[in-house]
Amino acid sequence: MIARLLLLVGLLAGCQSEPRAAAPAPGLIEETLVHEGLTRRYQLRLPPHGGEGRRPLLIALHGGLGQGASFARLSGLASLPETADWVLVFPDGRQRSWNAGGCCGPAMRAGVDDVGFLSALVETLVARHRVDPGRVHGTGFSNGAMLLQRAACERPGLFRAIAPVAGGLMLPACAAREGPAVFLLQGREDARIPWEGGVFEGSPRPSMQAMARLWGERNRCDLGAPVTVHSPAPAGCQRWSGCADGRPVQWCGLAGVGHQWPGGQTVLPQRLGPNTASYSASREILAFFQGLAP
Repeated sequence: MIARLLLLVGLLAGCQSEPRAAAPAPGLIEETLVHEGLTRRYQLRLPPHGGEGRRPLLIALHGGLGQGASFARLSGLASLPETADWVLVFPDGRQRSWNAGGCCGPAMRAGVDDVGFLSALVETLVARHRVDPGRVHGTGFSNGAMLLQRAACERPGLFRAIAPVAGGLMLPACAAREGPAVFLLQGREDARIPWEGGVFEGSPRPSMQAMARLWGERNRCDLGAPVTVHSPAPAGCQRWSGCADGRPVQWCGLAGVGHQWPGGQTVLPQRLGPNTASYSASREILAFFQGLAP
């Protein structure tokens, strides 16, 4: 408990100035790029074998108070066999936060161009590491999930598919006329991102149903009765059918799970709620991405 409280104090202190970079997780290297006059850091995991041709990319965005290296550890994405042929990148937000529009922290208050940064990051990785620009995928947690949805709205075509976890769109409207394939995921006991929508600390939070419908409309899905998707417990998942161009919209709620990355490292359960060891968000997200039509 004492160690966790010290960690939280350190994270909160890190919001006052740009924090020192965390040590890269095993198997990751650090690179930087300059965007809008800011030097931006990211942790990178390249496939262990070179191979030929272009590789798929997964951008993974940490939550508020996090960093790329810590999110790599928390999610376990880099250690999954399913990602062996993927380029993985874990960027750092400015002062441990992302500008998602209506949320959150120093990056939002400073008006940091995080959507432009993600676009520049993709261009950089395409040029440096043979990433396939047609197979760019994104996931993110909390504040990172919010930015991911903002980027999909403001940069249509940047992502082939996204999987936001515990974070909705924090803009009054989505400018995109069509969206990527979407996999929405969160705990049903998440007080910060209420399943039915609501307000947390003065900030309106959209419901899961509103987010599913928003992307379902853009992907021209059949918005009648959703199809129930077989998923490991404790998840209950549904999916719109008949979506255009093989861009499905699926959403899952995990019973008894709070504001956590399901199946990952559990952080401050007394403050953020419980987690589960029986459902791996990382594995299910990769399965969703890999199951999309070519």
